[in-house]
Amino acid sequence: MKLRQFLFFGSLALNIVAAVFLLSMFMERIGGKRYDPSKAQDLGELRRIIYSVKPLQVAVEKYRQQHRAYPDELDVLTKEPDEKHYLEAMQSTVPRVSSVRPEGNGYQIYIKLGWDPGLFYYSAENEWIYDPGDGSDTTVIEP
Repeated sequence: MKLRQFLFFGSLALNIVAAVFLLSMFMERIGGKRYDPSKAQDLGELRRIIYSVKPLQVAVEKYRQQHRAYPDELDVLTKEPDEKHYLEAMQSTVPRVSSVRPEGNGYQIYIKLGWDPGLFYYSAENEWIYDPGDGSDTTVIEP
């Protein structure tokens, strides 16, 4: 009987250790990467994402000039024949662009970077903000 209990609790402990190990290995895939803008490599990755969204910013401004209003959603821009190619290319490199929407005197772009973290662009302030999504402070990212 004691041997059975020992084997049961031993296998339970091993399963817990294996689960913790596997979760730590795959957490970035599951929840997305958390960036630390104070580290050069992470800051460079955030800037790469920002630069790759430039065609979207150009398309939004072009749409505003033609329609005298900002688009209500991202899908509206892909229907513009001149912008479709560039936006499809941008979405293949930054597939997590979640929304584009009017906001005050400008527009906002939201890029989902994982379960919680995200990048926000506020055109009225011409400002990129990284939100780690964990309750800690946001960071302004200079492109």
